[in-house]
Amino acid sequence: MANWKITFFFESAQQANVGADSSVGWTETFYGTLNGGPDAVYQHPDIAKYIKLRRNILADIYRISFIRISDDQHPRIVKIFNAGAGVFGSLKTTDPDAVGHDAAQVQCGILVDLQRLGTTPTEKVHHRRFIIRGLVTDVIKGNIIYNQSELWPQHLAFLNFIGQKDATIAGANKNGAALLGCRFQDATPQPQPVTAIQVGSTLTDDFHFGIVSPTLLLLTPGAKVKVTGVPDNRVLNRIWTYSQTVVSGGSNFYILGKARKPLTPYQPAVTAGIFAQLQQQDYGTFDQYTIIGLRSKRTGKVFRQLRGRSGTR
Repeated sequence: MANWKITFFFESAQQANVGADSSVGWTETFYGTLNGGPDAVYQHPDIAKYIKLRRNILADIYRISFIRISDDQHPRIVKIFNAGAGVFGSLKTTDPDAVGHDAAQVQCGILVDLQRLGTTPTEKVHHRRFIIRGLVTDVIKGNIIYNQSELWPQHLAFLNFIGQKDATIAGANKNGAALLGCRFQDATPQPQPVTAIQVGSTLTDDFHFGIVSPTLLLLTPGAKVKVTGVPDNRVLNRIWTYSQTVVSGGSNFYILGKARKPLTPYQPAVTAGIFAQLQQQDYGTFDQYTIIGLRSKRTGKVFRQLRGRSGTR
């Protein structure tokens, strides 16, 4: 089955005036696994349901313009679909008798923590920050969410679709999205001990280096390997791309690279505490969500933050 990256493009139907918010467009991206090509993904019921539920909480000055579907492993396999000329938000901002009639652009969004729970006792929870933009004033009261608004159930319906259920509610939601989910690090490959490292040797050039890890899983060219625990050459502690295997002195050296600058020759006598871990992506839907609160729709940060260094304290 192919792994797909699904991106919804949003844009404002208004022209940005001088001094207006520069955030007049944004994207919302999800990942899913499905047989077939981009057309099969586009025709999946989750796409139409997402558009319907998203429009129910979107101001009518915004619209969903395009949907881009690409193969996550082969980005050149991509297709862009026109979402349609009339896919505007359904919340009126120009009708004085309608809910959400205030035409002022809301400068905040609702920050939600979407969570994919681990499947084993040792696997961590995978978090995804998601900001609901394009709000109307009826769901905001001062600087907090107004959950007594008659529009609030529509927001919960959307969150229950992509996030399955509120984290405070027991049980499972079986009506959530089956396709629209997240991409996360597969917890199956565990860190494996490294028994030898050679940098700047005759194995390869100065931009690559070799490691020996007898218990590391078989690698294919392009695989990502995370090296950790190198104490006195910390530039090696990062994620590298595997290129080939070279046999030297009876050992299989996995060649990793490529560094931006020539690496300093390095060949430690002791490798205790140095590990290599295969970085492997996995895909799945979310299990629950937690509503964090209102944040700036441009940065996702809290409002009224101090300027300069004081704002980072």
